[in-house]
Amino acid sequence: MALKQYNSISSKIVFLISLVLVVTATSIMYFTQRDVGKAMFDAQQKSARNVLELVRLNIRGGYNRLIADKIDILNRMKTDLRNVGHISFSVFREFETLASENGANGASAKQRAINWLSNVSYEQIDVFVFNSDGKIVGSSDADNAYKDFGSVYDIKSRRLVEVMNNKTLGEEGEIAVFHWQAEDQPAVKKLAFFIPLREWDWSIGVAIDFDNIEAESERVLKNIVKLLEKTFSKIKIASTGYAFLFDGDGKILIAPPGLESAVFGNAINTSTGNLLTDDLKGAFKENVDSIRYPDSDGNKNELLEAHVSYFKAFDWYFAVVVPVVEIEAPGKAVLQQQMLVIGLIFLVSTVFT
Repeated sequence: MALKQYNSISSKIVFLISLVLVVTATSIMYFTQRDVGKAMFDAQQKSARNVLELVRLNIRGGYNRLIADKIDILNRMKTDLRNVGHISFSVFREFETLASENGANGASAKQRAINWLSNVSYEQIDVFVFNSDGKIVGSSDADNAYKDFGSVYDIKSRRLVEVMNNKTLGEEGEIAVFHWQAEDQPAVKKLAFFIPLREWDWSIGVAIDFDNIEAESERVLKNIVKLLEKTFSKIKIASTGYAFLFDGDGKILIAPPGLESAVFGNAINTSTGNLLTDDLKGAFKENVDSIRYPDSDGNKNELLEAHVSYFKAFDWYFAVVVPVVEIEAPGKAVLQQQMLVIGLIFLVSTVFT
């Protein structure tokens, strides 16, 4: 009878201790998972924002260099145009002076000057001469397709033949930007320097295609992307997180490690059926901190979390991506440790009981 009572008391004690441990363990694990999970998520959010800011600063630095280079290129072009303009002006004045000293016919002197101009070649620069009516009387381009300057307007909506003729222009000349369209050809944007040749009622124009300036800027932009690619390769987020860059058209400029730009650019977010780049752009526009989507690499089959930002001047989007399992890993590790400790406590308590 006493033994039966003892066993009953022991069972109740074991049950009571077990109940206390289970309730305590459940509460601890619940709050640990909640609080640690939140702390890890907040830490990951902060880390992602820091990486995005780092990328933004790198892009901003590249943008500043591009603007500085573009200004330098433009100033250099203007200097080259002025130099060529003044050289051409000096030669034309020389033809005029020789004609006056030798009593030669003025029309003959003009023709010799035009012949000289047609045999001159300046790399990427064209020199042309037009009269007060806008008719082009000579050009350094033997295949010149531009015959009339009278209908050309600059970006300030000024009719250039009116403001760049020999009566209006100052002696120091003037710079203008305009679109000029040859017959059956698309309009070309040009930068030009104009200087008056008053004695012959002509104006000298020295022009360069803006495409040359844009091509130089494009080269600088490609160098910026190459430098960013090196920066992206050094970014470490969690264990396998990464960053990538794409433009407003969805073109991948810097792809994730191990993926081809063309393939990744067509990746579909299977949870929405949209292009992944479209969903990322939408998330930024809607001011959403992050979005989650299945990995487009079917072999991994894991959920990813992406944070995205935007650089308006280049129309570039850049994203930081981390697998969700890596965000949750620290919280799970703490939970497993707690379960082990609580299990040991339960085992020792049961033995002592």
